[in-house]
Amino acid sequence: MDLAPGFLDLAHLSYPEHYKNKKIAPQLGTSFVPYLKNQEPQIHGDKYAWGIEHDGQCMLMRGKWKITNISEPFDETAFALYDLANDMAETIDLSKSNPAIYAEMLHEWHLFTKKVGVISKGRDEE
Repeated sequence: MDLAPGFLDLAHLSYPEHYKNKKIAPQLGTSFVPYLKNQEPQIHGDKYAWGIEHDGQCMLMRGKWKITNISEPFDETAFALYDLANDMAETIDLSKSNPAIYAEMLHEWHLFTKKVGVISKGRDEE
């Protein structure tokens, strides 16, 4: 997600607001250039959340936490929660043992879906 902002920054270009006289969605992400120049200690803070959705499968990460959902058909209650600092292989689902973190991550997921316009498949579209 952050490659385009960094490349545009390196090329001294800005992301357009319009294309063919139509307003386009704002670019997401942050330039990595200040980090590379040692002007910032990290690209994002621990509260930064980012996600990916493709064909009903999705994930969202924030800090050391990650939720994933690969259910078919998509089931909102089927997200799994992982602590990547202690389980990089994503083998232990912590959604039941960490309900507060799980709820926070689901909230972040809902914010992300609204921000980027994720359209959930209806059961009749399967």
